[in-house]
Amino acid sequence: MHTPKKNNQHNSIPYSSTMQYSGSPYKSKMTPVPSKHRNIDRSAARNKQFAHLATLAPTPKSTTGGYYSRKGKYLGSHDQANDTVYLVTNKKERKAIKDAHKHGACTPLSEVRSAVVLPSYAVRQAMLEAVKRSNQPNATVGDKKGGFHEEGGMFGLDNKGNENIVEALPGEYTVPGPGVKASVDVFSGESSTDNLKTIHGTYHVHPKGTAIAANGQKYDFEQAPSNKNGEGDIPNARERANPDKDANPYHVTGNSYVIGARDKTVYIYNGNGVVATMPLKHFVKIK
Repeated sequence: MHTPKKNNQHNSIPYSSTMQYSGSPYKSKMTPVPSKHRNIDRSAARNKQFAHLATLAPTPKSTTGGYYSRKGKYLGSHDQANDTVYLVTNKKERKAIKDAHKHGACTPLSEVRSAVVLPSYAVRQAMLEAVKRSNQPNATVGDKKGGFHEEGGMFGLDNKGNENIVEALPGEYTVPGPGVKASVDVFSGESSTDNLKTIHGTYHVHPKGTAIAANGQKYDFEQAPSNKNGEGDIPNARERANPDKDANPYHVTGNSYVIGARDKTVYIYNGNGVVATMPLKHFVKIK
């Protein structure tokens, strides 16, 4: 178990605010996880490159993992001895992987700089369930209509080395407006019998609710990970990446996830910022 830590807090914003996430994460200089890979060698002739891959890295037959696009399309296989699924954000690398796959070859993970690891199917289903809970009424927090409270949790390995998902307690009822922050403590669900030894990532939902102020201004919840004045999701992720257990009892080893309930988008982020986005409907279907 871990010592309690501060919640994820997020500002509500005017409907027309420029604080909404609008940039493409694929054009940013943010570093995804894994962060250190070699570039694909494009100096060799294409046929020679594929022949080399086919010889040294035949397509695995036993894995259900592989590389995928943002639209959930299978691109090709990797050379890892596991079922891990990777989202590939770079267009040229997606094409290279597809071309190699057509030639019966897999693409080594070390040659895909934009590969972003996705959590297991079970974890992604837990994220979908969190969205459903956020959208539904919750009398315990005072959300009578649904869409006005956050849900979340964390995932990783338990003391026996098995994957475990710990669902957080729901966040409080919040109506978006000037200076209002919605929050959820993603670590609040742990107990003596349900906890993690290693935290691989956290997830939480940014609600879909909207409100009209007395002056007619429409407010809603920011859908992207928050980052304002040194506070919010991204600064929290930066702090949680610190492996010093004394300074940070909630060390998170990988990426974290915000799911926008209104825009139905999954934002994958770390302490450097958003590293990828993916439509929720595709994110949860890949097996």
